[in-house]
Amino acid sequence: GSVSTNNLYILSELVGSGAFVLVDGSLYYPFGSVSTAPFLFALLMYPFAALLNVFVSDATLASSVVLAFSGPVFAVAAVIASYFLGKQILKSKLAGYLTALFVALCPVFVKESVFSNGTGTSFIMFLLVLCVFFLFKAIETVGYKEGEEATHKRAYGFAAIAGVILAITAITWVDYRAILVPFLVVMIIQVLVDRFKGKDPMPMALVYSITVLIAAVAAGVYYGVIGLWDQVASGSVFLAIFISALVAGFAATAKKPWTLTLPIFIVVAVAVLVALYFLMPEFFSCIVSGNPIYDEAYLATLGEQKLTLSMLSTYYGAVTYWFVYLVVLGMLYKVRKNAGSAAYIFTMVWLFVLTLTCGHNATEAAIATPVFALGFAALVCWILKHVDFKAYFSAIRTAPGKAKVRRIIRPAPFVSIIVALLLVVGPNVTYVLDASISSNDVDDYNDSVSSIIDKEPFGALSYYIKTDDSWTVRDALKDIRSDKDGSLISWMDYSADAPLYGGLSSYTDTNGKGAVTASNILLGNAINGASSAAILVNAIDYAGGMTDSVKALLSAAGISADDIIVIDNVLKDVEYKIGGKTVKYMVTTDVETYGKVTEDISDENVKYLFLTNFLAENYSQYVINEAYDLIAAEEGLSTPYIMVTGDMMPFYYGYAGVFNEMAVLNGYNVDSTNYTVSKFTQFGYYAYYYGIYGFTDAMYDTLLYRTYIGMAPAEAGFSSIYDYMIALSNADASVVMHPGYGHGNYSVVYWQVMYNADDNATSDSDGWVQMDGNKAIAKQMTEGGRINYLSGLPVIVAYDANDTGNVVSGKVNYADKGEVRVSAIDEYGNLGATTFTDVGGNYTLYVKEPAKTTLVFYAGSEGITGGVIFGTMPANAVATIDLPDIDVSIDLSYQVTGSNNVDIKGEEYDVIITNALTDEKVEKTLKDAKNLDLAHGTYDVEIKKGDTKVYSGSFTTSLQATLDVIFYIDTFEYTITLRDEFKKTDLDVDEITVTGDAFTGTFDKKDGKYVI
Repeated sequence: GSVSTNNLYILSELVGSGAFVLVDGSLYYPFGSVSTAPFLFALLMYPFAALLNVFVSDATLASSVVLAFSGPVFAVAAVIASYFLGKQILKSKLAGYLTALFVALCPVFVKESVFSNGTGTSFIMFLLVLCVFFLFKAIETVGYKEGEEATHKRAYGFAAIAGVILAITAITWVDYRAILVPFLVVMIIQVLVDRFKGKDPMPMALVYSITVLIAAVAAGVYYGVIGLWDQVASGSVFLAIFISALVAGFAATAKKPWTLTLPIFIVVAVAVLVALYFLMPEFFSCIVSGNPIYDEAYLATLGEQKLTLSMLSTYYGAVTYWFVYLVVLGMLYKVRKNAGSAAYIFTMVWLFVLTLTCGHNATEAAIATPVFALGFAALVCWILKHVDFKAYFSAIRTAPGKAKVRRIIRPAPFVSIIVALLLVVGPNVTYVLDASISSNDVDDYNDSVSSIIDKEPFGALSYYIKTDDSWTVRDALKDIRSDKDGSLISWMDYSADAPLYGGLSSYTDTNGKGAVTASNILLGNAINGASSAAILVNAIDYAGGMTDSVKALLSAAGISADDIIVIDNVLKDVEYKIGGKTVKYMVTTDVETYGKVTEDISDENVKYLFLTNFLAENYSQYVINEAYDLIAAEEGLSTPYIMVTGDMMPFYYGYAGVFNEMAVLNGYNVDSTNYTVSKFTQFGYYAYYYGIYGFTDAMYDTLLYRTYIGMAPAEAGFSSIYDYMIALSNADASVVMHPGYGHGNYSVVYWQVMYNADDNATSDSDGWVQMDGNKAIAKQMTEGGRINYLSGLPVIVAYDANDTGNVVSGKVNYADKGEVRVSAIDEYGNLGATTFTDVGGNYTLYVKEPAKTTLVFYAGSEGITGGVIFGTMPANAVATIDLPDIDVSIDLSYQVTGSNNVDIKGEEYDVIITNALTDEKVEKTLKDAKNLDLAHGTYDVEIKKGDTKVYSGSFTTSLQATLDVIFYIDTFEYTITLRDEFKKTDLDVDEITVTGDAFTGTFDKKDGKYVI
């Protein structure tokens, strides 16, 4: 997972350069990310990795090996420590062994500590067990009897040891709040119980306070120094200090009536919290809910993180999961009799509260394993105490033949054994076996038992190991590694991979920072420049906003002073009004332009969506890139690289998770039924029957799609994405994929496909080998074979600054804004940059090699496809070209059978012809709508008779002089009503289609209506 990769990156840097990365400029580029990697864990692993590096001379390999072994090594340590914890709390060696046994075979702990797991989870649990062990020793040592005051110092010593261990945990694990809060809850309850029982509450208050305050101070200092105070520490540190102070104050006033002191302290606590709620709402949220460790936009994609009951049952065993709750209920039943025991109160409350605070994810669940282990051990020991198994087995052994059966089925022991075997051992063994099998191998294991079990028993506890064969991102990044300064834009899971394997910075980090920017770039329009505009907006943000220097650079790139003012105001406030409407209102209501966004879309996304569209509408991609190039040069920004992997593409229903997370990060609404994003994906025929989503035109133009696939299906000669995918997944030489197709300022630097020399190969055939895409195509052309272009391998493109090519500009006479598309086609037929004419017919675009490039001029294109070609010319010989007019006539006729033709009077019909790009209208009667001089393009046509619309459609001009619009009656539902002066309702109608087939309608005599 990404946490393991991040730990590997930190440890590799420590081994390779001797530097621990605290503030990492390689992550969340260009702003830099403060590391949340486990500091002490990395330091602990460093000597072993450094020693191994002496022999292998590869810091990454040495660190990887050490981290891979760390999981099971610390898991063993945690199991041993659990024995002593169970023995100490439950006062039984057997309980210790049972506690250790449960920990060793707990499915979720096995899953989170297997060989290759480098998250450090088992190390955290080891620390937790040690901390609780020493804290429990402190609690037991305090004593309340007269003359035992001397033991308090010894208890405080144990508490201090527990505090140091908790402090190590806190600066090793950023989610330490899940461990800290249960201790605070126990402290409050214990002091209250002592006070009500007439005991001095101060000793226990000090024991707990020493433990939590040492951890809180250590966490506060460490996270404050490295810059993570607000992100990780402030809420938990304040909570620990605040509660410790209240508890100490309450304990200090023990000689006062509690009826007086308790209400006072409650009022003080409530007053402080209420004041913080109103005066410092964000800080209040950190206190109550914890600090926002992860980026807020990324958290929104995850929703409320809570493990389901079924998952918890899988993690701890379907039956054994409930043992701890049974134990807590039993202890609660006897609490009045045992309330004088601080150890009893601690055990009961801590067991219960930790199950609540550690139920958000698998890591927390694994760390909570000791709680369930103690519950398991306690209940089993109780059963063994109350069911005399020793006598049971002795009686069976000594009984005569027939009597053995009666002895075996004695109710209590027999039922206990059956329940243990069927409900405990069976399921738990299955779960723990499942936990030991990675997702890489799960299919092989399921196949091996398929002849015995008619379903797949393994795979519920899934985790993926990044092996050389499976983690293709690693090879891709290693392949493009060079001394060139670059920064990767991709999905956030690959954040740490970028610097680790590719030597690149990453626009994101593993906590979700930068993910909004990356999503806006990847889902932005790559054809009209919106995607490039997102990179520009991010660069402006890094440069300090719209400073005088930035404004000057934008102006130098060709952006007008008025538009610079708009950009400045939008970046400052999304409530800025344009034309009487706020920017946020426009983004949230104009679905056609911006797509369907969520009601609570963030201001950051509003700025991105509005400004990228604003810049793309008003400027060519060349101008947008020029603006970025100037700011990048001024700020020293590195070359952007775009990496798209197969799992980022939303091809399949149920497997579009990454894409949908990007869409949510981008502010788009995801349909809760079909999991579609209306701007990009559709649930239609192919999704219903084959599980393959349909794509919109907006999807085909995204940087994501253009990078990975390139051509839209229509551009490649296919009618749907389904047909195109089928062809690309097992292609012969007639089908060739073009990743990066339509990119103006990007070059493909990594593209691998799967090739099979067998012309009849299928996806299940042997012989598939990974190969460079261009080499595979060349090989196929000469030797045959099949190519799988959709194997999920990454595609990486690198940004080409404007100064790496040539600016080509010209003019199309008589063309309006957006009326003519100009596309650059290279010598191989690949589409490069595309732009549209401005209001004066001018155009500018980037061409890398003008001598080898042809410019093609289209009229009537609303996007990168469609329209009609009216001219071409070499890019190195650009001259002025005219947008020609063409003669167009509009006719209306009915296709009917029989001799009674409909008489259409042209003067009774009105024709409205609208240019689809410029919205210019031509209004004529049908009689006069002949031989109209219209510019080449796409037009919407509407024909009316009075207020009744009889036709609406569209057409694109061609070399044809006249276009007939025919009204076919068999494509609509009609109601024909016969009414005469005698109210006769009989109707005799025959309908014949153009194929000669009879057409059957329904006739209602009462209403005299015939429905076709």
